[in-house]
Amino acid sequence: MKRKLLSSLMLSVLLTGAVAAHAEDGTITFGGSIKDGTCTINANNRDIVVNFGQVSTVQSTAPNAKSINKKFNITLSSCPASISNAIVSWAGLVATGGDSYSLSARTVANGKPVSGVYWNIAEGDQESSSTTLSNKVNFTGTPGNPQPIVEGDNNLVYTAAYVSTNTAVTGDVTGAASYTITYN
Repeated sequence: MKRKLLSSLMLSVLLTGAVAAHAEDGTITFGGSIKDGTCTINANNRDIVVNFGQVSTVQSTAPNAKSINKKFNITLSSCPASISNAIVSWAGLVATGGDSYSLSARTVANGKPVSGVYWNIAEGDQESSSTTLSNKVNFTGTPGNPQPIVEGDNNLVYTAAYVSTNTAVTGDVTGAASYTITYN
């Protein structure tokens, strides 16, 4: 009886060892790249306010009216020689009924969307352009066009446009978009 018990015990140990011997192993590999550095967004220019002042409902809806355009810059400092392009991605609430290039205008009083009014942002200085801006950015987080930069300080130039498609409700309006810069 002792012998049977000892044999059963030995068989259990051997079977347990056999199961453990069939376990599978794997490897996790991590990857990435280390860059020489990135530019610094100038502290005076990190959070930008583009003020359009007072706009008349007549001015914004007259036949062949231009959009009201304002130039602004994102100033980059201390850019290393190892990077040659800045790529800006924008995100924001798209205007109701608009396309991904139309940023929603909202009332300051209650934050509700304003119909007939939206904002555009375009790459480059298009301050004196007509209603149609070229190289508009979209507000879905899609990366924009690579913009060449040099070692040292750089300005990424943009134009913001107040666009009205019909008579808008009067009152204070606002809109907000965030941006992310990557480099290559």
